[in-house]
Amino acid sequence: MSPAAVRWLITLNAAVGMASGAALLVVPGLFLSLLGLTTDPTGLTFVRLYGAELAGFNVATWLVRSSVPLSRPIVIGHVVNESLTAVIVALAAWSALGNAIVWLLAATAGAFALGYLALALSRRSN
Repeated sequence: MSPAAVRWLITLNAAVGMASGAALLVVPGLFLSLLGLTTDPTGLTFVRLYGAELAGFNVATWLVRSSVPLSRPIVIGHVVNESLTAVIVALAAWSALGNAIVWLLAATAGAFALGYLALALSRRSN
């Protein structure tokens, strides 16, 4: 993967992750309602906790975005995070939780997972 493609992948992913994390922290109910979902106060607390993790991990990614080659722990962390997110969100969508935007979130996470997996595998072969 070219250095420009790596920078584009991590910059886009970090921006999306930080924006999503901030939305989950600040307006979790609104974020969920856009997906056709609702929850109780306990669920909102866990949504905020996920937002905090998402924001923090992607701040770290943003800070290393100009460091190509990207650190292996960041790459592997994103392979795991984006893959699990894609599977969990796709299963939720498959179970008819939420609206069509849920499928879009699953596809987005899957695309990022594939990008990071390609990066991890290309670096392994070098």
